[in-house]
Amino acid sequence: MPNQRKWVGGVRTLSPSAEGWAGSATEALPAKVTVEFANGDTGFLDMRSARAAHWAHRIDKLQRAKQPVYVEIDNETGVITNVRVPRRFKVESIEAGSRGPSFVVVQDAPEP
Repeated sequence: MPNQRKWVGGVRTLSPSAEGWAGSATEALPAKVTVEFANGDTGFLDMRSARAAHWAHRIDKLQRAKQPVYVEIDNETGVITNVRVPRRFKVESIEAGSRGPSFVVVQDAPEP
């Protein structure tokens, strides 16, 4: 979407922190969680949405594991509208196709 900013990188903090709401029933979750990213940018998760609540748990796990996260944030509202988990791969080889495109052979990269 054109009115969104995208970020791939680390998470600095979640506020309120997950210790206060992780494992809580849906009705006990905070109304919103603010996510601060390593670049200083912030985004918000509306915890009334089941999808956003799932993303909050996922982002918390990635932060604890010091793993990056990919997010899209609406420029007007600051709401996080998409979350993905980037995967690292090691390129094993690049092979020319017999009739066209090349093939890239990858293997999962070991965790850092």
